[in-house]
Amino acid sequence: MLSKSEKYPELASKNECTGCMACVDICPTDALKSYMAEDGHIYVALEGDKCVKCKKCEQICKSSRGKYGDNKLYKSKVYAAWSLNEEEREKATSGGVFAALARKVIEKGGVVVGAYLDGRECKHIMIEKIEEIEKLQGSKYMASSMNGIYKIIKNELSRRLVLFSGVGCQCAGILAFFENSPYRDNLITVDLVCGGAPSHLLLDKFYDHYPKIEKIISYRNKDKYELRVLENGKERILCEKNLPLHGFNCELTNRFSCYQCQFACAHRLTDITIGDLWNYNYLVDEHSKGISTIIIHTKKGMSTLMEANILLNGLKWSQCINYCKRIVCGESHIFRPRKNLVENSKKMKFDEFTKLYCIAMKPLDFKMEVFRIYRFLIIRFGDYKIKKYIKKLLKEFE
Repeated sequence: MLSKSEKYPELASKNECTGCMACVDICPTDALKSYMAEDGHIYVALEGDKCVKCKKCEQICKSSRGKYGDNKLYKSKVYAAWSLNEEEREKATSGGVFAALARKVIEKGGVVVGAYLDGRECKHIMIEKIEEIEKLQGSKYMASSMNGIYKIIKNELSRRLVLFSGVGCQCAGILAFFENSPYRDNLITVDLVCGGAPSHLLLDKFYDHYPKIEKIISYRNKDKYELRVLENGKERILCEKNLPLHGFNCELTNRFSCYQCQFACAHRLTDITIGDLWNYNYLVDEHSKGISTIIIHTKKGMSTLMEANILLNGLKWSQCINYCKRIVCGESHIFRPRKNLVENSKKMKFDEFTKLYCIAMKPLDFKMEVFRIYRFLIIRFGDYKIKKYIKKLLKEFE
């Protein structure tokens, strides 16, 4: 019999919650439900009448937000890499490394779990056929729902390999969930260098304003960012500033936890980290075909890469983190438009909302110009501090 004085579990606040959904899947009584809040992000609500106060959700919530790694560069090895399968490399946003890893795991009888964008919905799914890998390729620039995926992985892990791919906070949830699993060795984790999780409002408002657009095909090619869509059965590129792409780049709608991301670090608990190689001065002739940055954290990560059809090129940390601060630093400024996101989404018309959250300068607007300059100065000052920090890391490593 439960004591009336016994407290309900304490979960992360909205400012802390990463949306990993580990708490939802671990609950034995389905007392936790996910919901889309007015700011376009998924959070969790507790149904008190179903809760037995076992505190499993509280424990997994704390574990998933525990220490994920550090910036001690000597602990991990970094490479420039690409798939030796030309078709995989061509279809990928960068070097096709994830596709090569997925292919190898499936060939060995395993399954692959990753984010799939289907119209307005982005969610984690499981695949077990090589022809399905394409579903999980490419940048999504949208938070993926993890609801139910832990239970699916649990069912598979006892009998075969599972390759899980997600951003840092999602991998942290997976690692916490299966920390004590007797089948932990069957789990391979790959996290992605992340720029933050934007609000679902960007996608909803975009589709509502462009009803003839059937789906987003891609956000970028090898060389540049461009939104490619399917409209009336035909592909076209949207040249104007748009919410799904430019709204993501401006980082004015991210989850609050993204602005103090604790999962951006050089050495991580995952087996492998994958990102783009933004250093265009290295391997110049290969960039048009696509190159990935690969950071290997564990022996399992190294053996998995060596088995796959991937070419690894030695890379210095300075050739990597000087061009991508998000690998080692997850701090960024919260500007007023994020704080006022819910209010602005209700009162602003589409063009006005797009102009603010994409930092569009046409037509000219004095207030907008002032905000743009203010934002630019804040970001530049932040970049200056990060550059000093990166310089310190590299000096310590040497």
